[in-house]
Amino acid sequence: MGKYPYSAHSALMGRIKREWQEDIAWVLKLLDERILGDGDFVKHVLSVVEERMERIDLLRSEGYNLEKIVQRVCSVMELEPSEILKPGKTRSRVAA
Repeated sequence: MGKYPYSAHSALMGRIKREWQEDIAWVLKLLDERILGDGDFVKHVLSVVEERMERIDLLRSEGYNLEKIVQRVCSVMELEPSEILKPGKTRSRVAA
């Protein structure tokens, strides 16, 4: 959903800025509280999401990406990248 130019999802999640979707609070007020919960719950969820996005942005600005994380995990767990990235739930892969 976040990839479509006319979807509000990416803007609401703070991933892409679109001028026509800048007022997130206004958009969220249009949503039915019976589906999302009461106003306090919605505000809490938005706060948590905003904190996570800020943390992700900070890590990205420090040069962290999937490749760097995989390299670090491999060094700590003494595994090869191919072992971490392949599908499955072996004990060592789950621990990594």
